[in-house]
Amino acid sequence: RMQNLLDDLLKYSTIGRKEKNLELVDLNDTIYNVIQNVQHTVQEKNAEIIIEPLPKVNAFPIQMVQLFQNLISNALKFVPNDKKPIININIVDKNEFHQIEVNDNGIGIQNEYLEKIFLVFKRLHGKDEYEGTGIGLATCKKIIENLNGQIWVKSEFGKGTSFFFTIPK
Repeated sequence: RMQNLLDDLLKYSTIGRKEKNLELVDLNDTIYNVIQNVQHTVQEKNAEIIIEPLPKVNAFPIQMVQLFQNLISNALKFVPNDKKPIININIVDKNEFHQIEVNDNGIGIQNEYLEKIFLVFKRLHGKDEYEGTGIGLATCKKIIENLNGQIWVKSEFGKGTSFFFTIPK
């Protein structure tokens, strides 16, 4: 657990330092790669992932994988064992931004924690209940903010969560 924590902290601390030039990233390819990475969990939980066609954006390819991997992994993780995970990934065209939504039918988040979940090491559940280091959503926030975008969450406790983020066109 300590090694995972150190690895995640190192990844978090280097976001925005190594990369110099944005690249045109096809988010459809990114999502495909992420789904391949979590395929075992998708099959194990009989999850359904519905994806609208996504745009190409100026970003850092590895960071886009990290972003979607964190959001999809959380959607797969935070769902009751007796419930089939359903994840929807949608896009809304805003004037100067692409707004992407990742929503699930999981356990949801209580309103008082909606801002706190983006803090480093902020966990809402004990490590025995759900594994993880508490850095994933902080990483997502840092990735999006480094691209001059925003990230936020809406949730209904017990019914599901929607993460929204913007990336400049």
